[in-house]
Amino acid sequence: MGQSDAALYANLYYPNIILEGDVALLGFENNQYFNGDCYDLKLGNWNINSEWELDKKYDTIVSLRCPYFAKDPEDFIKRCYRHLNESGKLYVDWGLGDHWRFDKFKIGWVKDGEHEYAYKEDNFLWSAVCGAKAKNAY
Repeated sequence: MGQSDAALYANLYYPNIILEGDVALLGFENNQYFNGDCYDLKLGNWNINSEWELDKKYDTIVSLRCPYFAKDPEDFIKRCYRHLNESGKLYVDWGLGDHWRFDKFKIGWVKDGEHEYAYKEDNFLWSAVCGAKAKNAY
């Protein structure tokens, strides 16, 4: 995560993300920000671009500032919903912001011949935070 963490957590995440029941934290290597079962590439128990499965179903799943790394965002969201209990909640931050301003920034863009997943050529990436209930999902 980055320098904006303090502002994002204080002003956006903490007031809006309500953790209920069993919690899975996707893309979190520890409980520094929220308490729950952590899944992360660095922990060796989750890779957003694999055919990942979680240990169980959860009441709340939180994935912040890493979903834009997904090669297949639709598959990512479907997998999240498959791991939610019937009335579970999913919180996702698809945050790319205005990183286009930075010369060497490349997530979601082609830079030096390398592409870090902008999904489809006609898809422009925007920052977004959303929460949804499993009942209304796929």
